[in-house]
Amino acid sequence: MRTICILVFALVAAAQDNVIVLKAARIFAGKGQTTSSPGFILVRGNHIEALGGQPPVGAKIIDLGDATLLPGFIDAHTHLSVQGIDFTKDLMKTVPEITLEAAQRARATLMAGFTTVRDLGTFAPSVDVGLRNAIARGITPGPRMLVAGNPIGAIGGHCDPTAGFRPGLFAVPGIERGMASGPDAIRAAVRFNHKYGADVIKVCATGGVLSLTDDVDSPQLTQAELEALVDESRALKRRTAAHAHGAEGAKRAIRGGINSIEYGTFLDQEALSLMKAHGTFLVATLMAPIERLPAKAGRI
Repeated sequence: MRTICILVFALVAAAQDNVIVLKAARIFAGKGQTTSSPGFILVRGNHIEALGGQPPVGAKIIDLGDATLLPGFIDAHTHLSVQGIDFTKDLMKTVPEITLEAAQRARATLMAGFTTVRDLGTFAPSVDVGLRNAIARGITPGPRMLVAGNPIGAIGGHCDPTAGFRPGLFAVPGIERGMASGPDAIRAAVRFNHKYGADVIKVCATGGVLSLTDDVDSPQLTQAELEALVDESRALKRRTAAHAHGAEGAKRAIRGGINSIEYGTFLDQEALSLMKAHGTFLVATLMAPIERLPAKAGRI
């Protein structure tokens, strides 16, 4: 038995003005816990107009056979422009190479049934913004993308792309790469990301499994810095997400008004209570690569 995402196959009709009906043995509309049989989806132009019912007279019917139609999936934490876990490989690639590889991943993601993703950080400037725009313009297939651009974090912290390398090997990163110290500099980094197309503001509130210079649960930004980040993001009508494994860093982000905690590996009861009180979402790690991870790794 096959499962087919409604919005993926609705794209078949995107370039046509006539009415098309997608037919399958079953449909799960996302409401309730059961499927309906048979399944019909009425597509007019590039919009889903109705689910169920009988096909209108004269409509073109695409019969998908013994399949189950589903709503499109949403992945709230992706990195389509990052190649696995060995970030050093990307240092030897040109930006066009990284972009083309990201486009391949976007297409594979769409064909797997994910019609919307939130892409939370890239190490190749503007690749995620460019990919989002190209998909929206119909240049390349992929899911709708909400992108973060450069993650914002502390110098030498989890989001610092130069952390762990010898001094002088790379230029010292500033707000153009998301590195900032102090509330005012954090505000400037938010404004920079907004200027260059970020839909959401991503911040690293703690260390990470793949960090070379910090512990996974170490808090990395002050309360004042996180409050400044959230305040500036709200002023620019942008939602916020915090990479946070450790409880203390997560609690600072939650108190500051962050919209979502990513991972939350070592959250304690106080952190969970704060999340409930503030309406903070948890985006947990449901799957992570496990090949060639460092000895301390288990999540990214």
